Amino acid sequence: MTYAVFNYLCKNVITMKILFSAFLCITLALVAWGGEPPVKDDYSRDYMTDLLLFESKCDRPVTAEFLAGEYRLSQDFFAPTQNFDPGYVEAPVVGVLSRDFKPIEVYFSSVTTTQAPGLFDVDILFKNGKDVYSLQGSLSFNAVYFWDDRQEDYYCPYTFILVGTLVASDDSGHALSGTYSATGYATEDNPNLILLDDLNVVADGYENRCFVGTIDIDGKKELCMWSDYRMPYRFDFDTGDGEMMINPKYNSPEWDALSDRFDTTRDSQGKRTVKYRNPWWTQYKK
Repeated sequence: MTYAVFNYLCKNVITMKILFSAFLCITLALVAWGGEPPVKDDYSRDYMTDLLLFESKCDRPVTAEFLAGEYRLSQDFFAPTQNFDPGYVEAPVVGVLSRDFKPIEVYFSSVTTTQAPGLFDVDILFKNGKDVYSLQGSLSFNAVYFWDDRQEDYYCPYTFILVGTLVASDDSGHALSGTYSATGYATEDNPNLILLDDLNVVADGYENRCFVGTIDIDGKKELCMWSDYRMPYRFDFDTGDGEMMINPKYNSPEWDALSDRFDTTRDSQGKRTVKYRNPWWTQYKK
């Protein structure tokens, strides 16, 4: 795919995805989107129920085909990176913990395929304040939905929504469990290879590789969510219309530090380089 075609694809995909995001907002129009604080700790079933509604909206489910190996995920689909045009930066994803929305960072050290269809072994570094938990577990996909928008715009890619369950734990009693979703795309040249859909990462409301569930800490089950950029459920935490904006009642020095976690430099030609300032995960990676 040439650079010009890729640019054209991105421009048209942004329009399509904005419309898709609007549909998603309507589909998920529960109390979580109503600007109210959470009333319980576990919204994983709510999120799973909402995501499964896509079956009636998609062109067709392709769960059986995915589990049979007809579709595969790209090697970097779960890579702990963020898209900073013109390149990718290694970095954990930011999330929230408990009904007080304390900031967390989640770094996927490894995601490997298994012999079981749709099942992946995962190693996760979970940073909660100064504590880092090394969690091991599995990610299993139980629903995959497919859209083909080429009749509206030939350069639009095939779109996939993957829905599954993530569980992971360590020997200290920390146990993570909940619903995981991700959006991918495939091209006409390679329609069976699903790439991570970050083509519209600069668009308002972008979210991907989302988790909604709980984690056990000190014997207490706490609300836990994360996503690439916007959270699946905003409650009264994220009050922004376009950009994410933290409600002042939940702001803290920890959130302030996370908002300034990247260093940006430019060379003499104006080329930008972005780096994560404190790559804490390096001392824990196996």
